[in-house]
Amino acid sequence: MNGCGRVAIIVAMATFIGRFAAAERLDKVWEVDLGEGAANLTGGSDVPLGVFALSFSPDGQRIAVVVGRSVIEQYILILGVGAPQTDRKRIEVNPKIWGRDLGLNDRLWWSSSGQHFALGRTVVGLNGNTCSLPESAGSFFVGPAQVAAPVSTRLSFFDSDCHATGTLELGKNWRILDVSADRRLLCIWQYNYTGVHSSKTVSVIDAVTGKALRQFTLPHIVDLGPFTIDRKSVV
Repeated sequence: MNGCGRVAIIVAMATFIGRFAAAERLDKVWEVDLGEGAANLTGGSDVPLGVFALSFSPDGQRIAVVVGRSVIEQYILILGVGAPQTDRKRIEVNPKIWGRDLGLNDRLWWSSSGQHFALGRTVVGLNGNTCSLPESAGSFFVGPAQVAAPVSTRLSFFDSDCHATGTLELGKNWRILDVSADRRLLCIWQYNYTGVHSSKTVSVIDAVTGKALRQFTLPHIVDLGPFTIDRKSVV
């Protein structure tokens, strides 16, 4: 929610009325103004602030927010859910998020430990330390302290200080479908074309060993979804 010179986050909680009732409502928990300190941005103060990205930590105790006026004027706020008005930390790094049609490269990816998150090529620690990966368009955590980044035909791995730890060759025409940091799993698909038929080969990969745990082929027209909440399904 944003307006002239002010941007706020409203956190709501779903309340179910009755054990089996179909009725549902959202109760407001708190609202916090994120515009405090925005005068430090270099742009004109008449440009409205906006929230470009937002994500809860795995334990639900913190929220990472990208706030700014444009892709060239952004910063990161870490808010404590219990007291967001006072428990906040500003990190002076610009992830350059576009804020429209967010893809995998524009998402906040938390580590399973909840002590770091990756956003684009930047890895951010809750202690305020940041580092940048040497290459790739985006990155994501695949464990408590392991970062993966797509680079051409391979997937490169780094620690939380952006030091390279290994690579995994995947071939051509592949794309990340989803990631599970707590299970250290990657789901990718690769486009195959034989000259007559096209298909997608879907692979679930163990990020630790680099081995495919499951692999199957689907018609190209089938839409693929993320890891589901039952923690078993992939499509």
